[in-house]
Amino acid sequence: MSTAVLEPAIRPSVVHAPPRVVTAAEYLAFDSAAARRNEFIEGEIVEMAGASRVHVLIAGNIVQELKNQTVGRDCDIFFSDTRVRATAYYYPDVGVVCGEYLVDNLYPDTLTNPAVLIEVLSDSTEHVGRGIKLRHYRRLPSLRVYLLVTQDYPLVERYERDDEGGDWRLIETEGLTGTVELAAIGCRLPMEAIYRRVSFPDPAPEDAAESAAPNQLP
Repeated sequence: MSTAVLEPAIRPSVVHAPPRVVTAAEYLAFDSAAARRNEFIEGEIVEMAGASRVHVLIAGNIVQELKNQTVGRDCDIFFSDTRVRATAYYYPDVGVVCGEYLVDNLYPDTLTNPAVLIEVLSDSTEHVGRGIKLRHYRRLPSLRVYLLVTQDYPLVERYERDDEGGDWRLIETEGLTGTVELAAIGCRLPMEAIYRRVSFPDPAPEDAAESAAPNQLP
């Protein structure tokens, strides 16, 4: 496990071609009528790609763990069918609200006060999750923890706001023996539970040889 001070995020490119800029109201009307979910990022409507089996499996494992640990408590665990307003509009893979469930005054199907947001990364979404989503999510006054979960390797990046509600720090948990602490909501996510039934690709021969060799100082 390693800890680092969070540096300001750099906005990546979200789409390759510049579509027409639309208003939030236009997006919300479009998304409500669309067959597939769409996110709204700086004036652009971005259709969400379909999730892989591993993506769905990891998200489901996390939801199950969180639900088991919040039985009898005033917490809601939601999946990727809940829209969140965070400067832009997103559909996080998993989220948690404890206490009052606050929604947008004009669009009551849009949540405004998540305490925890979780994104399972893929090749197509990794740059967005670490870039513009991170920047926007950090602006939510209610948010205490943002998790980025890697699919093809047991690695979870935890962005955590301090108790004073100001600075953020990054804590990485790697391997299947660690635990991701969610102190803000009184939960713990064992890595082996997050990655239950997930098979990882075999490392390339040179990678295996590298990991087996002892570390040497220059």
